[in-house]
Amino acid sequence: MKTMMGASFVTLIASAFFTVASAQNTAPQKVKDAFAKDHTGIMHPKWELEDGNFEGNWKVNGTDHSALYSPAGKFIMSEADIAVSKLPKSAIDYMAKSAKKKVKEASKNVDADGIVTYEADVKNMAYVFDANGKFIKTVKGD
Repeated sequence: MKTMMGASFVTLIASAFFTVASAQNTAPQKVKDAFAKDHTGIMHPKWELEDGNFEGNWKVNGTDHSALYSPAGKFIMSEADIAVSKLPKSAIDYMAKSAKKKVKEASKNVDADGIVTYEADVKNMAYVFDANGKFIKTVKGD
């Protein structure tokens, strides 16, 4: 009897864990539909919950991409990794001269209004630039 109760408890815990893990790796149908419309050809993004929104992650030719949607399926923004050398020249110059930081990673971001920004990532900090490479702000923890 004690062994059966123990096995039942383990099964219950495992089921609860699987349910929580599955919920974090899926998105509502509205989000999936919006993603499929916006990103034809991308079949199985990995979904993560990010501050109440759903982020789909995928790779194309080894390059990381992500798209963020509200629970209602409204597009918020996309991000694609780029080579540091693909940052606008002004951003590269700013990082070398003003910030005096070596950029480890970079990305190109596009928001729902089509506004392009770039991120230059250094240790625990992202430097954000406009489409022309003009410094906008820093964001911690990115």
